[in-house]
Amino acid sequence: MRHNAIIRIIVYSILVILLLGLLIGGLMLHSGFRHLRWDLDFDWDYDDSVVISTSSGTSSAASSHTVTSGSVPVTGITDLKIHWASGSVEIAPGDVEEITFELVDAAEPMVWEVSGDTLHLLYCEGDTTIVFSPVKLEKDLKVTVPRTWIADEITLESASTRLLLDSVTAGDVDVVGASNQVKATGCTIREFSLDGASNQLEYDGTLEELSCDGASISCTLTLLNHPRELSLDGLSCKLDVTLPADCGFTVETDGLSITTDTDFDTVGGNGHLVHGSGESIIKMEGLSGSIRIRKAQ
Repeated sequence: MRHNAIIRIIVYSILVILLLGLLIGGLMLHSGFRHLRWDLDFDWDYDDSVVISTSSGTSSAASSHTVTSGSVPVTGITDLKIHWASGSVEIAPGDVEEITFELVDAAEPMVWEVSGDTLHLLYCEGDTTIVFSPVKLEKDLKVTVPRTWIADEITLESASTRLLLDSVTAGDVDVVGASNQVKATGCTIREFSLDGASNQLEYDGTLEELSCDGASISCTLTLLNHPRELSLDGLSCKLDVTLPADCGFTVETDGLSITTDTDFDTVGGNGHLVHGSGESIIKMEGLSGSIRIRKAQ
């Protein structure tokens, strides 16, 4: 296990070096260097044709559409995949009969596409090169879904995007990006996955499983249920979780410096603590980290 920890330390050290490179690039940008380029390559196979109502009228989903707003009939749509670059993405239920999406104060349009049972929302069209400049590149996207709609899967792939989930019900939520910031309020989600160099999650609601991988991880959870497993794997990890008073759990840690503080009575030691039935598994692996387990009042 110590050998695996050393390997992870080497991998995450490389990620830190890459992040420092991005930081230096940003400093160069503000100093007047404008030659850094970032390519966004979006490629999807379109295997279905769905009639969709957009801000420009009714059309077919046989090709992509460039719009600032639109709506998709919810029938047949089970998955939502958002491919974004920078800005914020907000997903919440509302008094609508279709899945609606709109940009908020954006200078450039977005692109949507339906492929089978999946609605794709794209930051930009085709193979696009963004040249770093003083121009604001962020786009803020608001997605409203019918209150009765339950997603099988919601995916966000981005460079640096803030994801806001309000009262969302979904099977799986996957967030992949260099820098992930997520705030979820009143949500019911079976599996939540975060994968990125830097991950920050605030979650309130019901959650069965959490998997978080990255160099820097910070998770604050307030859970109404007994989760099945909460797993963090990173160079530097922080977990602050509030559990129901009757929740049994097992804490498993593997790292050079990981501390655990809990409001519950526990037995064990040396990276293995148990309270009650031990049903909920809490895992942390990394160079350093802290686990704070609070008892709901």
